[in-house]
Amino acid sequence: MTAIHSSRRRALVVAGAVATANLGALPLAARAQARWPQRPIRLVIPFAPGGSNDIIGRALAAQLTQRFGQSVVVENRGGGGGTIGTDTVAKAAPDGHTLLFASVSITTNAASKKNLPYDLVKDFQPIGLVASTPFAVVVSNKLEARTLKEFLELAKRSPRTITYGTAGIGAINHLGTEVLAQAGGI
Repeated sequence: MTAIHSSRRRALVVAGAVATANLGALPLAARAQARWPQRPIRLVIPFAPGGSNDIIGRALAAQLTQRFGQSVVVENRGGGGGTIGTDTVAKAAPDGHTLLFASVSITTNAASKKNLPYDLVKDFQPIGLVASTPFAVVVSNKLEARTLKEFLELAKRSPRTITYGTAGIGAINHLGTEVLAQAGGI
């Protein structure tokens, strides 16, 4: 698992605190900009089309289009575990018409990758939580394990024989699996 340096961990904690603290100001900020949006909104999804981020982001775009009476155009900018699309938004004009549909990768990238082309705390302002998703561990019916406990026991007895799918190094399903492995003593 990629080591999380203490300075990156602190950045992650600060980002979470900033996100939480600023959500309360959202209604005031919305009232202050009565004429927003003045043109179509660009919603950048930093992942390829077809995944959960894309599906939820497109549903959000449709709802926002109805609510604002202004088009919300989805732009998928996948790559680098979300880094490419996130950087696109960081470099966009700060006019409120380019939004990032961020997932947990925005914080895992900040905590685990060096030299990101953006600063999570300085370059972004969180405006709201859209969804949350649980993790599930699923195995083949052909595997002898029928519970998570049995699966972890099997993994301990058979080191380096069980594989899993992930969206990439540093992705939340990769990190989650590593945490599960550590907690299970694998």
